[in-house]
Amino acid sequence: MRTLGPAVGYGIVSICLKLYIAPELTPIIDNTDPRWLGAWWIGWIVLGSMLIVLATMMAMFPKTLPRAAARRKLLIKHNKNMLASNETSIKDMLQTVKRLLYNGVYNYNQLASIFYVFGYIPFWIFLPKYIEIQYRKSASVASFVTGFVGLVFAALGILTAGIIVQKFKPKARYMAFWNMIIDIISLVGIISYSFLGCIPVDEQIPIFNNGQLQSNLACNMGCKCDYVKFSPVCAIEYSHTFISACHAGCTEQTNLNNGTIMYRNCSCILIPNNNANESSQVQYGSATSGPCPVDCQYQFYSFVVIICILKLFGSMSRVTNFLVSVRCVEERDKTVSLGISLTMISLFALIPSPIFFGYIMDSACLVWGKTCAGTGNCWFYNSALLRDRIVYTSSAFLVIGVFFDVAIWWNVKDLNMFDDGLEVNSSNCKLKSFERLNPDIVTDEDLRKENDSTV
Repeated sequence: MRTLGPAVGYGIVSICLKLYIAPELTPIIDNTDPRWLGAWWIGWIVLGSMLIVLATMMAMFPKTLPRAAARRKLLIKHNKNMLASNETSIKDMLQTVKRLLYNGVYNYNQLASIFYVFGYIPFWIFLPKYIEIQYRKSASVASFVTGFVGLVFAALGILTAGIIVQKFKPKARYMAFWNMIIDIISLVGIISYSFLGCIPVDEQIPIFNNGQLQSNLACNMGCKCDYVKFSPVCAIEYSHTFISACHAGCTEQTNLNNGTIMYRNCSCILIPNNNANESSQVQYGSATSGPCPVDCQYQFYSFVVIICILKLFGSMSRVTNFLVSVRCVEERDKTVSLGISLTMISLFALIPSPIFFGYIMDSACLVWGKTCAGTGNCWFYNSALLRDRIVYTSSAFLVIGVFFDVAIWWNVKDLNMFDDGLEVNSSNCKLKSFERLNPDIVTDEDLRKENDSTV
């Protein structure tokens, strides 16, 4: 359910972004235009209202449920040393951290997780934007693919892995080997993204050899287009996008009935006269408002299929990776180990990775919006340059993570994953284990009496 929750959220986003940011207005552009702003704020109203209702219901529960309070009280009566055994000190904490630092499997798993999360972040956080840039899809379609489609396969992967592990109970080395194979599959899948570019998108705009936009051409030199707002137009005679009618050298315009603007006499859109009976001369072409349409359905659907495969297998490794991470430490160190794991992943992956890959995306920007305060948002990207930089940089981090996966597989051979038959010292175990090992101590009648007295 925790995995399906974001899928529902992305579904709501897909619906909201189809509406204009101000629903009472009638926009002159459609949702495929890069300047389109969807009604993102509607989702916050819907989800915020639901959260208020659920939070109010949760707030009505007591701090401790009566039956849990009665059970704890009875357990303390039967075991006077229980509270003392659960108390910790700074010295105990330092000893726990020391044990974790000398735990090779635990540290290798942390490093593998950090590099994997760091490298995969752009295809989690920036995936909708990536789809918009590479395949010229609307924000609503990109959000639908990212959330609803991708996360549904992730949920199926988690459920499938849980059933397999519960039924077959594989050894630790098999689980570590599976994690290594999944990371290699993810690496291959991400590298394949570099071959799923859209040639019409890549070739729509003139680019210098250094990847920069050729905006100031001889044909528009007298038009003074430096501070013209980004408003792409498409050459009718051939599929070529200019960042504005000014940059296309157009001098005339006509408003059509369907809301489209027709630009004529565009000096940068040249149509040679091939009539042999007349002297060879160049004619100026026309353009329509909006970027040129592209047909990248095959590449887009191939990209979606690979996303679904990676989501499915990647989520299956989450189950086995979690089991390895909690079984490779002692029972008394589990809570601290999980806390340190979340801290390390957040500190070295979840926080810096979006900043790092955001900088990479900015480096592939061709057209920046201009505001009174300086530079605004990016309006147009070099899709081929962006694709290569994101894919190969991400792959480099995943390669490092695979090496640590190999180290885990090599060192995890003696790890016991399922200890259902082991004896446990009841004086040091948790409440649930104490109750399971001592069913004659806490009976339903005792709980009923203690529950009544507690209430």
